[in-house]
Amino acid sequence: MGLLVGLTYSTTLQFSAALGLSILMFLGFLVRLKIRDGILPSTPSLAYALLNAFICYQLF
Repeated sequence: MGLLVGLTYSTTLQFSAALGLSILMFLGFLVRLKIRDGILPSTPSLAYALLNAFICYQLF
């Protein structure tokens, strides 16, 4: 939601939303590894974390 609203109103909001989602998804990836879900089921959270990190990098 923050990424979409940030497109029209504020790049600061968009950056904050992408950073927050990146951290959230990376921590989700670590939790899934901790509960031994395996690498393959955990890859979507890592992919979203990297995608949001890339968005943060582009906005910075």
